[in-house]
Amino acid sequence: MRILGIDPGLANVGYGCLEVRDGVYKCISWYDAVDAHTKSVYRAPGLYFVTAPGTPISHRLQALHEVTRNVIQRYKPDAVAMERFFGITRRPPQSADIGMGYGAIICGSMAEGIAPSTYLPNTVKKTVSSTVKADKKQVELDVRNALGLQSKIRASHVSDAFAIAITHATLGNRGRTP
Repeated sequence: MRILGIDPGLANVGYGCLEVRDGVYKCISWYDAVDAHTKSVYRAPGLYFVTAPGTPISHRLQALHEVTRNVIQRYKPDAVAMERFFGITRRPPQSADIGMGYGAIICGSMAEGIAPSTYLPNTVKKTVSSTVKADKKQVELDVRNALGLQSKIRASHVSDAFAIAITHATLGNRGRTP
Protein backbone atom coordinates (compact mmCIF):
# COMPACT_ATOMS: atom_id res chain seq x y z
CA MET A 1 0.00 0.00 0.00
CA ARG A 2 1.23 3.49 -0.85
CA ILE A 3 0.36 6.26 1.62
CA LEU A 4 0.92 10.00 1.27
CA GLY A 5 1.23 11.77 4.62
CA ILE A 6 0.72 15.52 4.73
CA ASP A 7 1.61 17.96 7.49
CA PRO A 8 -0.66 20.84 6.41
CA GLY A 9 -0.18 24.56 6.84
CA LEU A 10 -0.37 27.79 4.91
CA ALA A 11 3.29 28.81 4.92
CA ASN A 12 5.01 25.39 5.10
CA VAL A 13 3.73 21.98 4.10
CA GLY A 14 5.47 18.65 4.48
CA TYR A 15 4.68 15.70 2.23
CA GLY A 16 5.97 12.17 2.82
CA CYS A 17 5.05 9.21 0.66
CA LEU A 18 5.86 5.68 1.72
CA GLU A 19 5.08 2.14 0.72
CA VAL A 20 4.12 -0.52 3.20
CA ARG A 21 4.74 -4.16 2.35
CA ASP A 22 4.52 -6.91 4.94
CA GLY A 23 4.80 -4.34 7.72
CA VAL A 24 7.97 -2.78 6.30
CA TYR A 25 8.00 0.93 5.45
CA LYS A 26 9.92 2.31 2.50
CA CYS A 27 10.36 6.01 1.70
CA ILE A 28 9.51 6.66 -1.94
CA SER A 29 9.47 10.48 -2.05
CA TRP A 30 12.74 12.38 -2.31
CA TYR A 31 13.90 15.85 -3.30
CA ASP A 32 17.23 17.52 -4.02
CA ALA A 33 18.18 19.88 -1.22
CA VAL A 34 21.15 22.21 -0.80
CA ASP A 35 23.19 22.23 2.39
CA ALA A 36 23.26 25.83 3.64
CA HIS A 37 26.85 25.57 4.88
CA THR A 38 28.63 23.53 2.24
CA LYS A 39 26.33 24.41 -0.70
CA SER A 40 26.45 20.75 -1.70
CA VAL A 41 23.33 19.06 -3.06
CA TYR A 42 22.02 16.03 -1.21
CA ARG A 43 19.02 13.75 -1.58
CA ALA A 44 16.50 14.39 1.19
CA PRO A 45 13.47 12.28 2.09
CA GLY A 46 9.98 13.63 1.56
CA LEU A 47 8.90 16.87 -0.05
CA TYR A 48 8.78 20.34 1.44
CA PHE A 49 6.69 23.19 0.04
CA VAL A 50 6.82 26.82 1.14
CA THR A 51 4.42 29.56 0.09
CA ALA A 52 5.96 33.02 -0.03
CA PRO A 53 5.06 35.39 2.78
CA GLY A 54 3.46 38.57 1.51
CA THR A 55 1.87 36.75 -1.41
CA PRO A 56 -1.92 37.25 -1.50
CA ILE A 57 -3.63 34.42 0.35
CA SER A 58 -5.69 33.49 -2.72
CA HIS A 59 -2.46 32.74 -4.62
CA ARG A 60 -1.04 30.76 -1.71
CA LEU A 61 -4.22 28.67 -1.46
CA GLN A 62 -4.19 28.01 -5.20
CA ALA A 63 -0.54 26.92 -4.97
CA LEU A 64 -1.31 24.52 -2.08
CA HIS A 65 -4.19 23.00 -4.04
CA GLU A 66 -2.08 22.57 -7.19
CA VAL A 67 0.99 21.21 -5.41
CA THR A 68 -1.12 18.67 -3.53
CA ARG A 69 -2.67 17.51 -6.80
CA ASN A 70 0.76 17.32 -8.45
CA VAL A 71 2.23 15.26 -5.59
CA ILE A 72 -0.73 12.84 -5.74
CA GLN A 73 -0.40 12.55 -9.52
CA ARG A 74 3.34 11.91 -9.22
CA TYR A 75 3.29 9.30 -6.44
CA LYS A 76 -0.16 7.77 -7.02
CA PRO A 77 -0.93 6.92 -3.38
CA ASP A 78 -3.69 4.52 -2.38
CA ALA A 79 -4.45 6.72 0.63
CA VAL A 80 -3.82 10.25 1.86
CA ALA A 81 -3.49 11.00 5.57
CA MET A 82 -3.00 14.37 7.18
CA GLU A 83 -2.78 15.98 10.56
CA ARG A 84 -6.15 17.21 11.77
CA PHE A 85 -6.38 20.96 12.16
CA PHE A 86 -8.21 22.01 15.27
CA GLY A 87 -7.76 25.78 15.03
CA ILE A 88 -6.41 26.66 18.44
CA THR A 89 -3.81 29.40 18.43
CA ARG A 90 -3.30 32.58 20.36
CA ARG A 91 -3.96 34.56 17.18
CA PRO A 92 -7.41 33.83 15.67
CA PRO A 93 -6.60 35.43 12.27
CA GLN A 94 -3.66 33.04 11.93
CA SER A 95 -5.96 30.11 12.75
CA ALA A 96 -8.30 31.16 9.97
CA ASP A 97 -5.44 31.38 7.45
CA ILE A 98 -4.07 27.96 8.48
CA GLY A 99 -7.59 26.54 8.26
CA MET A 100 -7.93 27.84 4.71
CA GLY A 101 -4.61 26.18 3.80
CA TYR A 102 -5.88 22.94 5.34
CA GLY A 103 -9.04 23.22 3.22
CA ALA A 104 -7.06 23.87 0.03
CA ILE A 105 -5.00 20.73 0.65
CA ILE A 106 -8.14 18.65 1.31
CA CYS A 107 -9.70 19.99 -1.91
CA GLY A 108 -6.52 19.12 -3.84
CA SER A 109 -6.72 15.56 -2.56
CA MET A 110 -10.44 15.32 -3.28
CA ALA A 111 -9.86 16.65 -6.82
CA GLU A 112 -7.63 13.59 -7.34
CA GLY A 113 -10.35 11.28 -6.03
CA ILE A 114 -8.89 10.54 -2.60
CA ALA A 115 -10.68 11.57 0.60
CA PRO A 116 -7.94 12.15 3.17
CA SER A 117 -8.04 10.62 6.62
CA THR A 118 -7.04 12.94 9.48
CA TYR A 119 -5.29 12.26 12.77
CA LEU A 120 -4.80 14.43 15.84
CA PRO A 121 -1.18 15.29 16.69
CA ASN A 122 -1.31 13.29 19.94
CA THR A 123 -2.51 10.20 18.07
CA VAL A 124 0.43 10.54 15.68
CA LYS A 125 2.95 10.99 18.52
CA LYS A 126 1.53 8.05 20.48
CA THR A 127 1.56 5.78 17.43
CA VAL A 128 5.06 6.65 16.21
CA SER A 129 6.87 7.38 19.47
CA SER A 130 4.73 5.50 22.03
CA THR A 131 4.09 8.70 24.02
CA VAL A 132 2.03 11.85 23.48
CA LYS A 133 4.88 13.81 25.09
CA ALA A 134 7.32 13.14 22.24
CA ASP A 135 9.01 16.28 20.95
CA LYS A 136 9.90 16.99 17.30
CA LYS A 137 13.36 15.45 17.66
CA GLN A 138 11.97 12.20 19.08
CA VAL A 139 9.33 11.92 16.35
CA GLU A 140 11.97 12.55 13.68
CA LEU A 141 14.25 9.88 15.16
CA ASP A 142 11.41 7.35 15.38
CA VAL A 143 10.35 8.08 11.78
CA ARG A 144 13.95 7.64 10.58
CA ASN A 145 14.16 4.31 12.39
CA ALA A 146 10.82 3.13 10.97
CA LEU A 147 11.90 4.06 7.43
CA GLY A 148 15.44 2.77 7.81
CA LEU A 149 16.93 6.19 7.00
CA GLN A 150 20.43 6.97 8.21
CA SER A 151 20.52 10.72 7.65
CA LYS A 152 18.48 13.24 9.62
CA ILE A 153 15.20 14.54 8.17
CA ARG A 154 15.97 18.25 8.31
CA ALA A 155 12.46 19.68 7.96
CA SER A 156 10.14 18.87 10.88
CA HIS A 157 7.13 19.23 8.57
CA VAL A 158 8.50 16.38 6.45
CA SER A 159 9.18 14.06 9.39
CA ASP A 160 5.68 14.89 10.68
CA ALA A 161 4.23 13.99 7.27
CA PHE A 162 5.95 10.60 7.37
CA ALA A 163 4.76 10.11 10.96
CA ILE A 164 1.19 10.75 9.80
CA ALA A 165 1.57 8.19 6.98
CA ILE A 166 2.99 5.64 9.43
CA THR A 167 0.07 6.32 11.78
CA HIS A 168 -2.39 5.70 8.96
CA ALA A 169 -0.68 2.41 8.09
CA THR A 170 -0.50 1.32 11.74
CA LEU A 171 -4.07 2.20 12.67
CA GLY A 172 -5.52 0.66 9.52
CA ASN A 173 -7.35 3.67 8.10
CA ARG A 174 -9.16 4.63 11.31
CA GLY A 175 -8.66 8.35 10.82
CA ARG A 176 -11.53 10.79 10.53
CA THR A 177 -12.50 11.98 7.05
CA PRO A 178 -13.08 15.75 7.00
